[in-house]
Amino acid sequence: MIFTLHGHILFTDPDYGWAQSLPGVGPPELPNTIYHFNTTSRALLALSNTDVLVPNGLALSPDETALYVADSNSTSGKPLASHGSSVRNVYACDFDSSAPSMRNCRLVYVCEAGWPDGLRVTENGYLLVATMGGVDVVDVQRGGLLIGKINVGDDVIFNLEPARGPQFEGVWLLTGLKGIYKVTIQERHTMQRS
Repeated sequence: MIFTLHGHILFTDPDYGWAQSLPGVGPPELPNTIYHFNTTSRALLALSNTDVLVPNGLALSPDETALYVADSNSTSGKPLASHGSSVRNVYACDFDSSAPSMRNCRLVYVCEAGWPDGLRVTENGYLLVATMGGVDVVDVQRGGLLIGKINVGDDVIFNLEPARGPQFEGVWLLTGLKGIYKVTIQERHTMQRS
């Protein structure tokens, strides 16, 4: 996952391509972590590799004070394997967007099945979590309460993206293993770029 914020780039780079033996993908040279790239100084900094084991999806709260991180550790290793007893967690970390840093990471949601992948936050602060069977809609202000699910049957959703343009208000595109799904919900996306 990658997104830009005030001239900074935040990204994760899990080793899934290497674990799946995709052509041309060599072994990882850097650890699985959350990285910050300063576009002015061109400095690369690891923000965290202790709280989250295999960081994947990233999203910011509407006020940019919390960074949500999906830990997809339940699917890892080479060859890539699913570990049913491992974590399927989403964390929220206090975040300073003026000089990107993370602290005080805390668990806000645990997926019931599969693993959390892509993350998005709506204007009302609901956390959308791409996972097995669809997208979980989570109210983090109410202790990580699952308030709904966008179901896609037996597919696995890896990413979700709001459609761009005023004519597509409330339209989201979900990228799955078996297809791309278009859904319309009342919740609008935040204006963060990714």
